[in-house]
Amino acid sequence: MVKAAVLALGLLLVGCATSQTEREARAEQIFHQCAAETDTRGATITSMVVQPNGRVSYKWKIDGGGSNALAQMPKMETCLRAKGDTVGGFQSSLATAKEYHRSIPAKDRVRSAYFIAVPPPNGPLKEAPAKVTTFNLDSPVWFYANFWNSGQDHKMKLSWTRPDGILELQQDVAVKEATARSTWRVALLPAERVRHSGTWTLEVYSDDEFVGRFTFTVVPAAVEKPAPPNTEAPKAVAVPLLENQP
Repeated sequence: MVKAAVLALGLLLVGCATSQTEREARAEQIFHQCAAETDTRGATITSMVVQPNGRVSYKWKIDGGGSNALAQMPKMETCLRAKGDTVGGFQSSLATAKEYHRSIPAKDRVRSAYFIAVPPPNGPLKEAPAKVTTFNLDSPVWFYANFWNSGQDHKMKLSWTRPDGILELQQDVAVKEATARSTWRVALLPAERVRHSGTWTLEVYSDDEFVGRFTFTVVPAAVEKPAPPNTEAPKAVAVPLLENQP
């Protein structure tokens, strides 16, 4: 199991007049500033080399590995670039992350999973869709899942169970990995299947490993009440007299 994910190689641009010790100190200062500003715990420099052209190269890692370390990596990358570092080695770090996620249980490869009102557009997400737990009768129910990439495709199995304990629908959903750090997929319980009020249960498996059990509530659609009839007697309206008419 990979216990620490090595993120990238940072190249700090410095002036040639600065001594080697000062260049190294400056690189460490920027690194630790970014760790503090992004609240990245366990970030350490593992090796540092001053290149002949005056640049400082260093490798770094976030101790502990796992999803927590992976979530902090992009923030550190962004901060280091903003302070003048050239961050490379992304593919190497991504391969390390995938190796780690292949070694853990399927349930731990799920970054997030919940029900949503409408599916997001295809492609990379700018933000995660909003979570929903209540749906109307005869309305579609969408389930959203985001997986950490592990370098291999997966097959999800979903079992939708009605409030009376009867299995309503079973589905197989292929998860083909994208090129980024995670991949998202949605599953649909069609509106014509949502015919029972109460608490429904969805069990999710990935490659025959149990991922989790999720619940949502189905309620009758709200019916708009008609306005009460007007029982007041009509009021008399004074009609002005028209004078000097032929």
